[in-house]
Amino acid sequence: MTFGEYLREKRIGRNLTLRNFATLINKAPSTISGIENGDKTAPSDEVLKSICLILNLSATEESLLYDLAAATKTNNPIPADITQTLKSSSTIRIALRVAKQLDATDEEWEDFIRRLNEKREKGDL
Repeated sequence: MTFGEYLREKRIGRNLTLRNFATLINKAPSTISGIENGDKTAPSDEVLKSICLILNLSATEESLLYDLAAATKTNNPIPADITQTLKSSSTIRIALRVAKQLDATDEEWEDFIRRLNEKREKGDL
């Protein structure tokens, strides 16, 4: 499923017309139509936040919305090797979101990396 398809599904599921929805997120109906048809990329993160609120998305729905939105961006600042890993592993995306919610420190990430490396050296991975 694409970002546009998902957006359309959620918008219709909330009984919002394209015009009403566009008004609520302060975008032109033609912009929303272009996004839903796959002719335009996902909007900015600020607009995505508004979409999540307006559509009253659950945490799971919101995560999927952000994942699908990122897939539409061509100027992704994340390195390609990392992007592919993020796209292919829902577990890694979940881990990153948990770390974000818990405000994980650099020291905690470094400890995590150290423990993974130690397991690898012992042959446990």
